[in-house]
Amino acid sequence: GFVFGCKYIAAVQVVIPLGLAVAWVVRRKREQLMKSVVAYGLGAAVTMSPWLIRNVLNTGNPVFPLARSVFPEKAGVWNDDGAARWTEGHLPGPKHRSAGGRLERLWDQVFWNPLYGPIMLVGAAAAVIVLMRIRRFETLVPCVILFVCTLGTWIGFTHLVDRFAMVVLVPAAILVAVVCGSVAYPLARFGIASIIIVVNAGLILHLVLSTSTNKLLTVRDSVGIAWFTEGEWPTHQHVPKLNEIVRAGGKVLMVADARRFYLDRGVDYCVVFNRNPFAEAAERMPAKELMAWLRERGYSHLFVNWSEMARLRGSRYGFWKPVDVELFRRMNEAGLQVVDNYSFDEGKSYYGALFTVGP
Repeated sequence: GFVFGCKYIAAVQVVIPLGLAVAWVVRRKREQLMKSVVAYGLGAAVTMSPWLIRNVLNTGNPVFPLARSVFPEKAGVWNDDGAARWTEGHLPGPKHRSAGGRLERLWDQVFWNPLYGPIMLVGAAAAVIVLMRIRRFETLVPCVILFVCTLGTWIGFTHLVDRFAMVVLVPAAILVAVVCGSVAYPLARFGIASIIIVVNAGLILHLVLSTSTNKLLTVRDSVGIAWFTEGEWPTHQHVPKLNEIVRAGGKVLMVADARRFYLDRGVDYCVVFNRNPFAEAAERMPAKELMAWLRERGYSHLFVNWSEMARLRGSRYGFWKPVDVELFRRMNEAGLQVVDNYSFDEGKSYYGALFTVGP
């Protein structure tokens, strides 16, 4: 229920499969079946309700932005352009929208992905064994339900990115452990377990020795959010400065960047699917009026993430046409002043810039 508030696909990846699993476990006891399913349904509804209520209050649609034809949102909350970009951005890539393309993506992103290792493929084999010998492995059927429903959801309702299959790890691990543990011959059981452990250990070692992970481990001696709040992580060098501004009573408008974590209250932003008041103002106002528009809303500073703007503009998510490099050049002539520039590595091009709006 709580994970539903993070991703809607949890409804069909977790909430419904667990309900089916509950029904399977008590299927032979009619009275217990009804009580268990109702109790589970109420628990799921209660834990999902904070997100649903929040959506009703803010948009009028409990599952915003889904089911717009059933639950139309309040006037002014969204528009057809944002809805179209949201839909396109959450579809698989054009070449992966066919059945064959989706299955190819399943193999590349889930079954043959070094981030997961062999557990997904071995888990699928274990699921088949359970179904073939269902009387012996009856207690594992709930894991099979979770495994199948999660992968089915991944294929049919996501844009086929590897991380959305992460939920499969839980039932896969249990299926592999129990099926391998049921092998009659101790030597064979030991051999299977050893192979799985060695392969996974090798993958973990590869991850630890990879460039990105090495960089992460050497950023500082102790772990913690200081990587981000103190700007030590390359993509977050602007964070301490933005927090310093709002703590001193300023207000920042963040353009193109929607990573709100680690930033204090007073830093505003828009994701590409939202209506963007700044973009709407930029479409109808010259630079001087746009500067006045920022001052009227109390903004003392503007942070622009150039790399994120370029990435989004080149993606299927899209970006607001009026907001580009040329817009900030015109605003610069109208009084917008650069305070600081930020780059991923010294000597490389800037990923972002901080401006002061001025009086």
